[in-house]
Formats: sequence, structure tokens, C-alpha cells
Amino acid sequence: MTSTAFIVLMYFNGSIYVEDNYSDKFISSNTAWVTITNTMTLSQLKQAILKEFNCPTLDDYEVDLRYRLPIFISGDITHYRSCMMCGDDDVESIFYMGMTKACHLPIQPQPQMEGSMFVCVYDDGEIASDAQTSVYFASAKTIMIRIHRGFGLSKLIRIIMDKANRDPRDGVPLIYFKFPTKVCGQHVTYTTTQIQDDDDLDGAFDMIQATPTVTSIELCTTYNSGTRPSENISLTHFDAHPPHRNTEPQQELFDLNTTYLGDW
Repeated sequence: MTSTAFIVLMYFNGSIYVEDNYSDKFISSNTAWVTITNTMTLSQLKQAILKEFNCPTLDDYEVDLRYRLPIFISGDITHYRSCMMCGDDDVESIFYMGMTKACHLPIQPQPQMEGSMFVCVYDDGEIASDAQTSVYFASAKTIMIRIHRGFGLSKLIRIIMDKANRDPRDGVPLIYFKFPTKVCGQHVTYTTTQIQDDDDLDGAFDMIQATPTVTSIELCTTYNSGTRPSENISLTHFDAHPPHRNTEPQQELFDLNTTYLGDW
């Protein structure tokens, strides 16, 4: 693979806020531009970040690296979800997504990458509803993966459980797919359905590719082991008080002592 450099904006020791329509926003008083390459491993990327912010070694910091993945783009409206970076393939994925933005294509559909699609997974999440979006996913842990047509449900489950560090005793997750059914101004209404086999997964892939305004797939996993207490979902995106439309957020939904990766 040819190594190509790209500059990204890092939010160090930052916070995640939720704007209108549950779009995630990174905020930090300490930001810097960091040069990365598409051949970097996740560990090398973390080392580059810590070096930029004058942090001695990885031993001094537990770096939780996140990327703001665009989910929905329509005109001047872009909705984002914060995803944890769990593996080396995530570095290549965000690099590719960043390159599309560097080409000044923020309003265009996500370009094809060998038939691939970005996926935001709400691991061990909850499916809830409100008057604004009809259906939304919530989870204390979101991860990003990349799939392609013909990926297969069993392979998807294995990758999710691996990246989420799931114990096999948690059981096989049920997977739900969220897709838009109505767009009115800045408001998007969603519905959800369960993915039960390979055909359902391919159907979700087809639906997203046929909808120019949707740039990534959103999935939610739930586990039926009966061992998960409800209080596990305590740092969700949506269980606090979202700000009013067209205003800066006044209340912090959760503040993590971590490092975040911005996408421009």
C-alpha cells in the first residue's frame, strides 16, 4: 500500500456534546493539527497524538481515540456519530473518509471504496423513541467498522464482538438497523428493523447506497444473556437534556478524560 499523508484535527482531553438531531460534537480547549498516514497502526497514531501534545509515553495516558463519523448529509445539514477506534483498520477507514472531505465533497454521497460501507455500531445499546426522530439508538459504547456487499451476518457478529471485547458468554447479539423514512428540513424521521440473515444485511447495504443523503449504516446490538443490568447504559448519547435547536449546547452530556479525533 502506498503511504499518503493527511492532516487531521485532534481534540485532546475533550468532551462530547450532542447538538440538535442528536449530532455529536467534539469540544476541547486543547487542539492541534496532526499529520497521519494511511499505513499507520492504531498504536502509532496514538503515539503521534501524544507526541504532538507533549505527553511522554503511552504508559502515562489511557488514550480513548474516537472519530466523528458522518451519518446523514443533506444540503448544509450533516449529522455525526462518535465512534471508538478499536483497530488498525479503523485508521485506514478514517483516513479515507478524511480524504473525501479534503477534496471538498461534504455534500456528496459517500464514494465507493471497493463496495465498502462505514458502519456505526451501538454496542449493547438501547432502542428508544421520541417525537422528533421517531426512533434512535443509544449506547455507552459506539464502535466503527467497515463492511462490504456479501459480508455475511456471522462475520459481522464476529467482528463486532471482537472489537467490542465481548465475552462469548454474553451470547450472540441481536442486530438492528436504523434507516430514514422522512426528511423535513433539519428533522429526519427513522424506523428500525432487525437483521436476521445475510439477505437482510445486503438489503441494508442496498438501501443505504440507494439513499444519497445517508452516508453510513447505523446498527444497534442487544444481548439476550440476561446478565446485563440496565444501569450499564449510563453514559448514553440521549438520556440527558439535548439543547434547543440552533443554539450552542449548555449542558454537557458526558465528559470523558480521553482523546478525540476530529475529521477536519
